[in-house]
Amino acid sequence: MKVKETFIIIFTVLFVSGLSIELLYFFQVKISEPTFLILGILFQISALLYFIMTIFKRLPQKNLHNMKLFEQLADNLTCGVLLVNEKNNIKFWNKKAEEIFGWKKSEIINKDISILFPGKASSVIAEICTINPSGIKICETDMQLKNGKMRRMELTDIFLNKSMKKISERIIIIRDLLEISAVEGKLMQSEKLATLGHLAAGVAHEVSNPLSSIQSLVQLIQRKTTDNFIQESLKKIRENINRINRIVKELVDFSRPTTGEKTKVQINEIISSAVGLLKYDVRCEKINFHINLNPDVPLIYLVPDQIHQVVMNMLLNSIDACKDKESGNIHVNTYANDSYVSIEIIDDGEGINPDIIDRIFEPFFTTKDVGYGTGLGLSVSHGIISSIGGNIKVESTPGEGTKFTINIPIDKSEVIK
Repeated sequence: MKVKETFIIIFTVLFVSGLSIELLYFFQVKISEPTFLILGILFQISALLYFIMTIFKRLPQKNLHNMKLFEQLADNLTCGVLLVNEKNNIKFWNKKAEEIFGWKKSEIINKDISILFPGKASSVIAEICTINPSGIKICETDMQLKNGKMRRMELTDIFLNKSMKKISERIIIIRDLLEISAVEGKLMQSEKLATLGHLAAGVAHEVSNPLSSIQSLVQLIQRKTTDNFIQESLKKIRENINRINRIVKELVDFSRPTTGEKTKVQINEIISSAVGLLKYDVRCEKINFHINLNPDVPLIYLVPDQIHQVVMNMLLNSIDACKDKESGNIHVNTYANDSYVSIEIIDDGEGINPDIIDRIFEPFFTTKDVGYGTGLGLSVSHGIISSIGGNIKVESTPGEGTKFTINIPIDKSEVIK
């Protein structure tokens, strides 16, 4: 195989496997998390199209069904992939298609594609079977799921032999437009949150100025009076002013745009900042935080905002797990060995069902009620930690609680003594 062809295949596999997103994290490209996901979808689809048009033309038609490489790639895509023969029978059905429609591969193989277009099969099939001079046809239509519901889909029809006058085998790529709309909605929400971050910084500045004046007046009154009751009252006022100042400072720090630059990071300080910020959250009124931070963990070079985001996401996940308890407990521990700095976040919440524990890091997967979770927090955290060579381990017992262990690798050349 020529070097150019080898490069094309390797480049395609990298895109399809999702490493493109990890590379963006690695090089710290400043785009929001939902944008990463949208880019990932676009990269995968474009990669698959290029792979099909480049590789399939070189293969004899009789070998098409033995393309194990194609099947492996298609099963890892975030869009449905069908292989349909000249009689409109479905000959391949990837895992995403199973997820979208509800039919298992064993249930749908050899079925006529009209099963997906009840009531209008003839007109839709006539439309998608019309050969485009480019060999690729894109259209939108409603398709039926196994449960009988209709869903709007985008179909990309790729003819494997466009020179033939009759319809030959073809690849149909299916994108769930409802899922894409959800991604776009989350992107808009992310942009709103970014705007709120800027507003928060402005509000914090406006709050700080009058607080400084109030604090000065309190100090003046304290010097002018010897009354014990007034002194005690003024002391409480100063304590609450200091508390407000801490909240304002942490809010400003949290909303400050990330630089994406690595710097000296003390994990314990990041955890203390995150816990300090969350303590003011109304959801934490019934949460008891137990913090045990090992002072001997080394300083390491990381992007502070990314690690802060991971810790916040994991803590929020534990807080939500304890929401139905009269008094929830969250333990946060740090320790280090020769290879990793580790953060343990342990809660005594509802736990995770063993049937879904392998899926919790998937994008948009959530067990929370509608409106209470995007399903992105754990996925983004996993992506950030994986991009620096670390890992997140989870142990959980339903009804008893969950332990997350975040392992951040120590680069011996970058450890700060």
